Amino acid sequence: MRESVDTPFSGDFRDNPQTPSFSLSTSQQNLNSSSSSFPEQAPEQSVHSPGPCFFEGPEKRLEIDFKPVFANTLGFRIYSAKQLQKFILDPAKCTIISQMSNQHFDSYVLSESSLFVYPFKIILKTCGTTTLLAALPNLLQLASQMGSSVEFVTYSRKNYNFPQSQPSPHSGFQEEVRYLNMFFEGTPFIFGPMTSDHWFLYVADYSQNDPLARTEYTLEIMMSDLDPECMKQFYKQEGTSVKQTTINSGISSIIPETKIDDCQFEPCGYSMNGQLHEVYSTIHITPEPQCSYVSYETNLSVKSFTEVISRALQTFRPGRFSVALFVENSQPEDLGKLPWNFAIPGFKLAHKQEIVFGDDITYSIFYCNYKTLQA
Repeated sequence: MRESVDTPFSGDFRDNPQTPSFSLSTSQQNLNSSSSSFPEQAPEQSVHSPGPCFFEGPEKRLEIDFKPVFANTLGFRIYSAKQLQKFILDPAKCTIISQMSNQHFDSYVLSESSLFVYPFKIILKTCGTTTLLAALPNLLQLASQMGSSVEFVTYSRKNYNFPQSQPSPHSGFQEEVRYLNMFFEGTPFIFGPMTSDHWFLYVADYSQNDPLARTEYTLEIMMSDLDPECMKQFYKQEGTSVKQTTINSGISSIIPETKIDDCQFEPCGYSMNGQLHEVYSTIHITPEPQCSYVSYETNLSVKSFTEVISRALQTFRPGRFSVALFVENSQPEDLGKLPWNFAIPGFKLAHKQEIVFGDDITYSIFYCNYKTLQA
């Protein structure tokens, strides 16, 4: 955990008086999966050798859509920050730093990444050596106590830089899949070459076709080998506020008009969550040269992501990066169209994959690896 500065959480940690009372068993609050519960597996290949100071920037990401409960329009938003911390974030080993809300969803910047709470959607993204999947039992029980159930699940992450440092159940993708299969019936995918940057995905689909459902997008840009000069601005500097860093770096211009909740860490590091109506965006920066990493994510809906990707690359100047786009409820007229211009100036397209799957609902996934053309 990095030490946060500038934006210590000042939200109301009192119980929400509108929240129904509930209790979870001690075993559910502290579910830890022993590595001995899983068979031996081949270790994930390390990209770097951990030195005296390193941080695992690539995040674990869990998104669950739940079936709406029409008698409870607030859904998960009825739970207070204190309750979310105790029952979801404590098992995941991360802490709320700050919070902002609009009429559509609640946004939490965490000590390790982000939490977004919609009425019937939860997105939890955690970096470092957090135990994100340990939050699952309590999360599912909270849904059950609301009278809801799971509709759609995705768990994803980039390959770790330091896999040997990850605790169970995150020591490898095989272990993560076995853990997820304790709760869901899903399908695992691996995108990209195992000898280079790659992306793991697990999908469990219990949804039914809705002809009125709109197409939803999740764009992730995972950037490594960042320009050291660019990364200097994400070291805490006396006299420079986090708001100045957000503006000067260009972060505030990636999706204009976004309301931003930003945080700088001591001695370095940066996180932000953004809100623009129903659209979220989030950025997490690990600037240390031995493990530099920046992640950008949004559910913005646009015909082409070329401009968004270009702005992110201009802001952070990576040496290599991966783009993953998950499209839910793909329309027949959109299949075959390029979601962004695959030819990105200054970079070589090193790998490209696209899959389309689904029975009642069509899902499309695009994954690309890029490397700089500079020597």
